[in-house]
Amino acid sequence: MNLIDEELIKLDNIMIKYISALKVLETQIEIINDDFKYIKKYNPIEHIKTRIKSADSIINKLYKDNRSFTLENVEKYVNDIVGVRIICALESDVFDLIEIIRKSKIIKIINEKDFINNPKSTGYRSYH
Repeated sequence: MNLIDEELIKLDNIMIKYISALKVLETQIEIINDDFKYIKKYNPIEHIKTRIKSADSIINKLYKDNRSFTLENVEKYVNDIVGVRIICALESDVFDLIEIIRKSKIIKIINEKDFINNPKSTGYRSYH
């Protein structure tokens, strides 16, 4: 067995951590949505899509960034293994949800990018 095979086995073993994190995020978003429905009397979230990055995508991302595939590099440099996309009908709902997420004791924001107030040159508008 070579070094990459050994790292893949280790990656498989820690993926449960990311699967669990995704379940916590999904639950928290549902709770936030329920609270929002109760307070504002409507559902701000139209759609939620989640994903976990595949091992191939993780490895490719590291190689693209000129980093070797090690478990340490995965945990240090790959910050988007778990992804959640929340679609809202109203722009104001996006910012209301952001404020609620910021106040969450469970969800920790590491980095934010506001492409709503500062759209990309392509016209892309979103909040990351």
